[in-house]
Amino acid sequence: MRSPHAGENVESGGAPLLSVIIPTIHRTEEIGALLAPLSRHPFRDFEVIVVDQNWDHRLDGPLEAWARNLPIRRIRCESRGAARARNLGAAGARGEYLFFPDDDCELLADSLGNAASWLLANPGYDVLFGKTVDRSGADSVMRFCARSDELRLDAYEGMFVEATMFIRRSVFGEFLYDESFGVGTFYGAEEAHDLVLRLLKAGKRLFFSTEVRIYHPQKIIDHALPSELHRVHSYRRGLAHLCLKHRMYGRLAKRLVAVTLYGLCLAILGRRIARYYAAEWLGLVSGIVIR
Repeated sequence: MRSPHAGENVESGGAPLLSVIIPTIHRTEEIGALLAPLSRHPFRDFEVIVVDQNWDHRLDGPLEAWARNLPIRRIRCESRGAARARNLGAAGARGEYLFFPDDDCELLADSLGNAASWLLANPGYDVLFGKTVDRSGADSVMRFCARSDELRLDAYEGMFVEATMFIRRSVFGEFLYDESFGVGTFYGAEEAHDLVLRLLKAGKRLFFSTEVRIYHPQKIIDHALPSELHRVHSYRRGLAHLCLKHRMYGRLAKRLVAVTLYGLCLAILGRRIARYYAAEWLGLVSGIVIR
């Protein structure tokens, strides 16, 4: 069996176990924070592909420096869309499994080692998901399930986030991300949810492990910030698009009713946070009306 700490495949020019694919735009320091642990990570059987969506050359110097210690390739992509960038990076990948961390993630000391050990010990699965955590070790981005388990069509909530996905390259090539979803598009989220549903419907096996952890900052700091209002509006357009694509009409209706009632109650109380739910409601409606 292949060792989870092997590095000879990459160093000898062979195919690595993992391809770490990082789409990035408008970030420089965060890329350094993500790449730094890789250069001293005990797990070495990987390649790094940076999909650079910047119009400028801000990453020229940093990537040249990191390339002295890491197997890095850069793909320039001036078109927008995180899903498109991930698909582009995957097309040039050589690894048996693909890993797509966000460009503001950071790898913990055991992130790749734990994932690689699990993948090698469980070859019957097509996809592994872990969890994102903040500096304190608490769940970030979302609330995750308390225990590891296999994803099923009737039980997958709290068990996936795209920044922790390790997927067999041959399987990903069959499905790809739907490029109409995700950051940089009108439907600004839910590309991973759409992919998970398509994989499960096709009979692929997906697993969530609480032992695979990756740092990701908490997303919402202040609901009243203009950036948060824009984000929730864009994300909810994505949710509406997802629900219509997969005919999850009950889920969409339930969210619309909940947001409407909660937002009205807050507005009556005169709370600023009501603007957040108004932006969410408008996002849902926009996602339904604009096709």
